[in-house]
Amino acid sequence: LEWREDLSNQSNKYKRNLIRNKVIPILKDLNPALETTITITAEQVSLSERFILNQLESLFPEISKEEDGYFKINIRLIKENKDGLFLLLSVLKKFNFSYVDSKSIFKSADSISGKMFFSVSHRLIKDRDYWIVSNLKPNPDINILINAELKEVEILENFCLHFEKRPGGIQNLEDIKSSNALVLDYDELKFPLIIRNWRAGDHFSPIGLKGSKKVSDYLTDLKINLFEKEKTLLLETDEQIAAILPSRPSNKFAVTAKTKYLFLITFNQLLT
Repeated sequence: LEWREDLSNQSNKYKRNLIRNKVIPILKDLNPALETTITITAEQVSLSERFILNQLESLFPEISKEEDGYFKINIRLIKENKDGLFLLLSVLKKFNFSYVDSKSIFKSADSISGKMFFSVSHRLIKDRDYWIVSNLKPNPDINILINAELKEVEILENFCLHFEKRPGGIQNLEDIKSSNALVLDYDELKFPLIIRNWRAGDHFSPIGLKGSKKVSDYLTDLKINLFEKEKTLLLETDEQIAAILPSRPSNKFAVTAKTKYLFLITFNQLLT
């Protein structure tokens, strides 16, 4: 085959040609061993990058962890490290937060809880001692009617609630060993019940507390993070909050010595 020179290779209007035809010759005049220098520099950069990545991999478990479906970054440990911004940038990179985003997040370390940041795929919220990252996925709107005959219902795609009426009172609670169970006084409930999302302004009466308390404040007292707070579900009866699911009954609907029938709600996670 006869070699034919592509005329476009000679045109300096293309950046690749401008670099090859103009810039590289000047650099070679300054450094005759240009190719060797570039090769050595590239090797050094590669070694440095490998070292940095190895160091980061050893630090990540100390400053961050996955927990309950979220990714939590320890603010104190980031602040105490002289290269904290670089560490934070390295952690957040996999969640598609930019350098500018990471700088803003780093500056939020001393701000109040609730400040939120977004990437194209994730959102981050400052919650007390942690930055918490979650997928950018809206929480489903839940509003489920529970009649007295219903035995079970699926919620949130991977949870199943089982309902059971049992004879007995407070003396029978010891027979219920499951930590995934909520027990209420059946006769205090008015069907149909409603399982719904928590809303701002909701109140209920925690056991052991006189009067009512905002659900939001109660969850804060329990140190529930803001992402989990958003997903909180309530059990409602006759426009009153009977319980915060899965395990916090309201005082009025709690089992007492006078209770004749128990209403048992058991939570089971479905296998996926």
